Amino acid sequence: MLPLRPFARCVEALARSSPDRKLIKQPSPHYASEEAYAFEDLAEWSDNPPVTSLYLHGDDPGEDLLKDPRELVDYCNFGGAVGTWNANGTAQWVASDGPNPWIIADVSLVQEQAEEDDYDAPGGYVDVIFAMWKVEEGYAVAVWDSGEKVLLTEVMGLDAWPKGFQEAKVWYGE
Repeated sequence: MLPLRPFARCVEALARSSPDRKLIKQPSPHYASEEAYAFEDLAEWSDNPPVTSLYLHGDDPGEDLLKDPRELVDYCNFGGAVGTWNANGTAQWVASDGPNPWIIADVSLVQEQAEEDDYDAPGGYVDVIFAMWKVEEGYAVAVWDSGEKVLLTEVMGLDAWPKGFQEAKVWYGE
């Protein structure tokens, strides 16, 4: 079960993860964000996506986003933080609908115009985690590097990385 806690605790956990870097509060590219935090400038299109970033969304996103990875991926239009557009992919996902619902989707995206032999081109092939969970002020949303699962667990307040992932086809559009 995920404990309900203030969004500030999530931000503090992210800041502690890299004490030598400055976590920046900044404008978000997502229409529903009230606050956004990242170590990198979210206004810049990343050369090495995704950009680990954390957002506060005060409005209730609706049940579908917390139960369906296709809906979550469609909702997570965070521009340069994701670093791709018009991409097909697969999601390994898991969700909990308890009193403090959450969803995690570990997604591999291939941009529709990506060249098969150009894996180093920014945005062509992106592995990103999208997560959404209940916080006191509304919902936290994360755009996350797939290699940082332990850190995401800490930021969300989970005891351990969840089990029971399922697979789904997804599409990401910018």
